[in-house]
Amino acid sequence: MTGYSEDTNVISFSSLFGTLWRRKWVIVIVTLLSGVGAAYYAYTQPDVYRAEIMTVLPQEDSAGGLGAVGGQLGGLASLAGISMGDAGTMRLEQVEKLIRSRSFIQSFIEKHDIKKEIYATEGWNKETDELIYNKELYDPDTNTWTRPGGEPSSWMLFGRFLELINVEIFFKKNMLILQMDHYSPYLAKRWAELLVDELNTFYREKNQREARESMEFLRETLKETELVQVRDVFYDLLEEQTKKAMLTEVRQEYAFETLAPAVLPEDKNHPKRPIIVALGIILGGILGIILAFIFEGAAWLQRNRQD
Repeated sequence: MTGYSEDTNVISFSSLFGTLWRRKWVIVIVTLLSGVGAAYYAYTQPDVYRAEIMTVLPQEDSAGGLGAVGGQLGGLASLAGISMGDAGTMRLEQVEKLIRSRSFIQSFIEKHDIKKEIYATEGWNKETDELIYNKELYDPDTNTWTRPGGEPSSWMLFGRFLELINVEIFFKKNMLILQMDHYSPYLAKRWAELLVDELNTFYREKNQREARESMEFLRETLKETELVQVRDVFYDLLEEQTKKAMLTEVRQEYAFETLAPAVLPEDKNHPKRPIIVALGIILGGILGIILAFIFEGAAWLQRNRQD
């Protein structure tokens, strides 16, 4: 039995390699065509640059008075199971969703007027530092949209811009890394910086409104409160809200402090051309082997029919 099994295996392997050898030109041609196609695709794709900016949450004593409030109300926070670490996690979770929200991105695009840079570019001229536009979408000479339907909708711009953003959150380190892709390394760097500025502006204005509303409420409540102890508590809270309002006025990096600023990327991030070509050759080889067996099987069926 063992000898029979070994003979069968030898016959099977020899038959297998025989088939591959007889159809070697099918495998070679398909592999070559696939490799050439992958190379053509890889080397006709424009370079995309990636700028990265690393930020961290500010210290508790500079985060809008939260540290001081946490010290005064530490007992209540402990009973409620709240810590500053939890607050940092919540902030990062909010930002992760905010930066991918349609309202935030749409506002960013409108504010900085970058519709054509997002939607109509197809490359960047390194020598002249000029964007290359798809003339079927936008004509830079006349500054007009040539695509059917004119200017792209906010939803189309939102989807396209999302493809350019990558956000990494490290909750244990209270760290956020924002990456921005574009054909132009200068725009990639600038947009990354502007996005962090917009996040800081969003939280600074939000906390300004909250502080002012809280101060107004506390002032009105103080007028109606006669108990000395209660008034002392409200005065302390009013003082903290005043500090918070002052910090929103003077601190530019209010929500996120830049740990590592964005630098101008000198090398492309993608496409990875050698990898694309290698995958094309591998897939072409696999397809060639499959076709070789298909052709061999068809030839075998034809011989049996003739017999």
